[in-house]
Amino acid sequence: MIYGEIQKPLKLRDGTLKPNVEPEALTCLTFLLKNHGTKISDIYHDKMYDLITDIFYSGFNMEVIECLSGIAKIKRGLYKRACQVKLLNSCSIVLT
Repeated sequence: MIYGEIQKPLKLRDGTLKPNVEPEALTCLTFLLKNHGTKISDIYHDKMYDLITDIFYSGFNMEVIECLSGIAKIKRGLYKRACQVKLLNSCSIVLT
């Protein structure tokens, strides 16, 4: 279910990327993480780092930040470092 909604972007013919994630899906994931974060982490532990990467493909908006905040709080910050690194990389790309 989660990976059906949060996917890598579509690559258009001109080489640009079109985000393939709806903001509503990120909002839904944020609520799921707040209520069932440890269960989701147990089920998708191997894929959580890929999920963090895929979330960034949706752009840089408030839904992304809230969703990453929810992921960073799972299991006492188990994925916090990965969220911070991706966020810093994104900021670095924007500033370059």
